[in-house]
Amino acid sequence: DISACPFRAFARHRLNAEGIANMDIGLDAMERGNMVHIVMQKLWGRLGDQATLLGMKAPDLDSLIDEIITGTINKFRHKYPNTFTERFSRLESERLHTLVNQWLLLERQRQPFSVKHCELLHKFEFNNFEIRTRIDRIDSLADGRYVIIDYKTGDPKIMAWFGDRPDEPQLPLYTISTEGEIAAVVFAGIRRGESAFIGLSETEGILPGVNVVSDTSGVRGFIPDWDTMISLWSVALNRLAADYREGFAVVDPKNSNSCI
Repeated sequence: DISACPFRAFARHRLNAEGIANMDIGLDAMERGNMVHIVMQKLWGRLGDQATLLGMKAPDLDSLIDEIITGTINKFRHKYPNTFTERFSRLESERLHTLVNQWLLLERQRQPFSVKHCELLHKFEFNNFEIRTRIDRIDSLADGRYVIIDYKTGDPKIMAWFGDRPDEPQLPLYTISTEGEIAAVVFAGIRRGESAFIGLSETEGILPGVNVVSDTSGVRGFIPDWDTMISLWSVALNRLAADYREGFAVVDPKNSNSCI
């Protein structure tokens, strides 16, 4: 919030001011995204690693996916009984099946990995703040390095990680605050027909479609390597934290959408 507009952060987090939520017919985009998060959390909680995924027979994997999706839909049906009619539930089940199966095609193409954490509750100290957050997923590679993954069902852009006021500072913050060597930091863009890993890696071949910093369009012109990127993230995020701690509350929206 302080990255978007210092006064927005002051109003929301010191004055506890909240706008009126927009009403949607049916299930809104946030809840649809939450369903994907829950399905992925439960699926990888059962699979555990890529080797298990590759070793499962298709009928067994389909049965597991169906079980998890059915359980997730039933949970949301209790929350939204008027929305989750039989037909709507069937359509959501088909949507989730398609997304999951398309996503697993990408997971099969990776180098070997195991899932170390799903939906990790992460508490740490940063610039004299105690921060509590939740990391969607951390994978462990064969060489001991980690991959930090954030599920997105929208249209994520890695350029949102950069600048003095990054639009999406969560993954940079996870990266500089997670113990161990980070090999890659990525959005898992889960979209029908357009699923992809979107991010940056320290070395080549970590994830399909993900390049090193020096070979990524839009980034290579001002960031030469991985270590420089981590350093720039640390400087930018520490500056934002210091501004908030010191009560900086000027009205200064980053762009026309900052206060919507």
